[in-house]
Amino acid sequence: FTLETTLKHELCHLLLHHHIADSRLPRWLDEGVCQWASGGISELMATHGSNALTKAVVDKTVMRMRDLETFPRDEESIVLAYEESKNLIEYIAGEYGQQSIVRMLNYLREGYTVDDSVQKSLSISLAELERTWHGYLKGKYSWFSYLSNNLYPILFLAGALLTILGFIRFLKKKREYVDEEEGDGL
Repeated sequence: FTLETTLKHELCHLLLHHHIADSRLPRWLDEGVCQWASGGISELMATHGSNALTKAVVDKTVMRMRDLETFPRDEESIVLAYEESKNLIEYIAGEYGQQSIVRMLNYLREGYTVDDSVQKSLSISLAELERTWHGYLKGKYSWFSYLSNNLYPILFLAGALLTILGFIRFLKKKREYVDEEEGDGL
């Protein structure tokens, strides 16, 4: 992450909180929009890599949107919450257009609830948005993508196991050879 990205991210927070009451702005929307608008990832994700979402989809542990209203306290869950928030906003922008996010924020500024803002902006309910987004995640992130993201550790582990098995086989053959030599010497 760079200073420029961080400044854009934090300025975005200031703008959002200046125009929308904190009680109306869920954390997933706040963080997701700020990451999306700044074109970068949060400092937390930059230091931990960005594999948490793929792992959560594969493990079927994706957080629900209501769990993202406020972020969890443990570090692993926070990283996942940031990734999910950014991905959800990217999904909305990709499926419904960037203007839909602006409309959603405008409705929140006018005092509408999150549910009503989503309904008016996207013409679907918040529950339907969550359902379609989870479907999108399942299609995008699979075992294949998880394995490809972890290719080097998997190859390293496989190489280590093969080396150990080869060494065991070598010791076994050596013992058999020594036993044969001792048997021939009698």
